[in-house]
Amino acid sequence: MTEPTDMKALGSMVLTNLRIVAVSRLRQTTITTFDRPLMVAAGAGSGKTFTLTRRIAYGLLAGEEAPGGLQSIDEVLAITFTVKAAAELRDRIRALLREEGLAEESLKVDD
Repeated sequence: MTEPTDMKALGSMVLTNLRIVAVSRLRQTTITTFDRPLMVAAGAGSGKTFTLTRRIAYGLLAGEEAPGGLQSIDEVLAITFTVKAAAELRDRIRALLREEGLAEESLKVDD
């Protein structure tokens, strides 16, 4: 991967790597917005877990380059309403971080 020359290039590279270029503009905005807190609420099967896992990975991959980007998974607080949903979210975050070359961060994901 070549070094990006600006934020737009960085965002484009990360979006492509995370396979989110084909999602809706609203979902892309949710995934890439880190300058303020967001709450993601939607119905069953609407893609909340997909969006949250990509948002976390994007924040870690963009790091200091993105306004409000993440330096560590320790900066993430993800809350769900059921133990089953929490386990699914945790497992998907771990898998995606490993897939994106962030194995060390994946080991920090708490139970």
